[in-house]
Amino acid sequence: MFLDRSKIRPVLILGVLLVLLAGGVVLAEGLLQTVLFTILASSGVVLSAALWPEVLVMAYLFAGRYEYDARLAPFDLPLSVNQMMLVGLVGLALVNASHLGRVLRSWTMVTLLLFGLVMVLGLGWSYGLIYGLYKVTHTWLVVIPGVVIAATVVLRRRSLTPLIAATFLVGFALNGAALLTFEQSMGGNRLTGLGSGPIVFARTVGLSLLIGLLTLVWLVQRGAPRWRDRGAILLCVAAVGLLIPGFVLAQSRGPALGLAAALATVLVLSLYGNWRVMIAGVVFGSGVLWAANLVISTMLEHTRFDLTKESNQAGLDGRVNHLTDTWAVIVDNPLIGAGTGGWPVSVYGIDHRMYPHNFFAEIASENGVPMALLIGVLFAVILGRGFVAWLKAREPKSRFILLGSLATFAFYAVNISATGDTPDNRLVWLILASVELSARFAREQVTSQVVVARVPARNGPWSTSPAR
Repeated sequence: MFLDRSKIRPVLILGVLLVLLAGGVVLAEGLLQTVLFTILASSGVVLSAALWPEVLVMAYLFAGRYEYDARLAPFDLPLSVNQMMLVGLVGLALVNASHLGRVLRSWTMVTLLLFGLVMVLGLGWSYGLIYGLYKVTHTWLVVIPGVVIAATVVLRRRSLTPLIAATFLVGFALNGAALLTFEQSMGGNRLTGLGSGPIVFARTVGLSLLIGLLTLVWLVQRGAPRWRDRGAILLCVAAVGLLIPGFVLAQSRGPALGLAAALATVLVLSLYGNWRVMIAGVVFGSGVLWAANLVISTMLEHTRFDLTKESNQAGLDGRVNHLTDTWAVIVDNPLIGAGTGGWPVSVYGIDHRMYPHNFFAEIASENGVPMALLIGVLFAVILGRGFVAWLKAREPKSRFILLGSLATFAFYAVNISATGDTPDNRLVWLILASVELSARFAREQVTSQVVVARVPARNGPWSTSPAR
């Protein structure tokens, strides 16, 4: 457990106090409401940083802002909630300084920092300084701190389980908030949550849905011999059932295709000697498709999932046009690109937040083909090492976490190919770091098992020492 049992009682007490404080915020007005909410937000940041820092990191990465924003700074707060979370991340960096250096030397982090530096240098020849500054500041104040601190905490714990649980919790909470405020959140026939936008919402909820499905597969694979395991299966089924409506009602096609790609990855890899995972994947995947179709048929009059509709064809044609325009920009500036934020200026002549809806095309056009190739090589190397580590792993949990990490990367590989700019696609770096760390943990377990197997028993038949 990532939470020591000795801490459960004080955590419960603090949780009750926070709930009472939240009730006070709802009932209060004026300056008192602002003060109570400030205490509530700061206490939540401190509590999560001390007991479950992965929740703080994932909430900050999903929220994706560092500036003072009205949506995340209600009641005239002196600091936005995101700024409080950023302060909490700085505290985590100081506490985990000994592990921070090791994380920064990993292949993923070195490449991410190099990419951040290239983005800064790209401002020097970019004509889109407004959008370029947006990208640079969000990369250095949101993407890099969140990904680095998340990987640092994972390395300190030597376990991905708390991070996975925190990711699920954040997505499940966002889904719950959207469903509870359904009339306000269902804007334009697409569901969102807390002003996140349907694409970000669908990615977040889809990631939680994938984690829930993989957890179900893991529990079924174990056989669920105890009543506690059976109860966990029922909870997972209920959680997945609550996540499916939110995910479908967001009507975001990229995350839907990504979820299909992730499940396909699980099924393909499970052909290698794990028929239980294969059967569970088919059963749960079919169940998700059935439930999604039920939600669409009963709740949606106009759906974006109908590929024969003209709107879908128009969206596809628009992305093809973006790639054609991007190729022209790349041909003009293959080595250094059009500069950070320069794509919309080069294509449309405006300095505005617009992008080619493809991760590698965006990097190649703005920061140069060599930078895009370097990141592509990094992806291939890390995924290759993860796959080899999965083949060699013998410990069931480590092997399944590697499988889940590879499937999650498949989920985001589809997403970064269809929409979002580089700050929006920040989680692909965290997933890549998760594959790298889980592969390292699995290799270390295999190495330690080999070493133990080679060391003879002290009082065995080949021992020369006297028995005690």
